[in-house]
Amino acid sequence: MTPTKYNMTMHTQQKETPTSGASHLAGVNTLKHGSIIAAPTDQVKHLATLMARAALAGYTVQKLGGSYMFSRWGHVAHCADLETVEQHLQRIGA
Repeated sequence: MTPTKYNMTMHTQQKETPTSGASHLAGVNTLKHGSIIAAPTDQVKHLATLMARAALAGYTVQKLGGSYMFSRWGHVAHCADLETVEQHLQRIGA
């Protein structure tokens, strides 16, 4: 039967609701509105702060595996750790 202008029906399957019990969520923070996020580490927060300081000064900081890239206008500096990134930021006054 083909749908006509006046007779259009659509059938969808109902989604299953999750069961109670959240053993797979051990160690994950649950907000009061039900959002689930992983708690950031101090190193992640420190990197985000350095990236923001660099951005305000017109630079970018990118994570490259275990090291970092500090760049602006095609000029790149390789940084082995976050302390080196911070030294670059202090040198440019950011």
